[in-house]
Amino acid sequence: MIVVVAKAATSTITGPYPQSVNIVNLVVAPTSTFCYNARMNDTTYNGYTNRATWNLLLWISNDECAYTFFRDLYYRIGGEVIEERETAVMGACREWFGSTTPDGDRLDDVCWEEAIEHLDEDFEEIIAEILA
Repeated sequence: MIVVVAKAATSTITGPYPQSVNIVNLVVAPTSTFCYNARMNDTTYNGYTNRATWNLLLWISNDECAYTFFRDLYYRIGGEVIEERETAVMGACREWFGSTTPDGDRLDDVCWEEAIEHLDEDFEEIIAEILA
């Protein structure tokens, strides 16, 4: 793909739209020079391991009932052992959502370690309060 970039342009405007445009020093630049192309090598899904993990956390974060439920779950399960939190969150997700998120992503495809890390960051004040 090639993008055309004009180094200098002059125009004469006599009304709301340009009547004539003179382009000077026309340069052809490959798209690799633009920064948005550098991100195309990212193999993650919006920064997460996969779509299922992203989608699950999206539903937990953006649905008020789910957010409140999982926030309360963190109060109930405590904060010392990450494996206990992971087991509790996995069970609660399956109870809350079933086998898929409302968008159809399978919970079996979720990277649970990453999901717990993200929820730990969201609810870190709860963990700190429990461990204090």
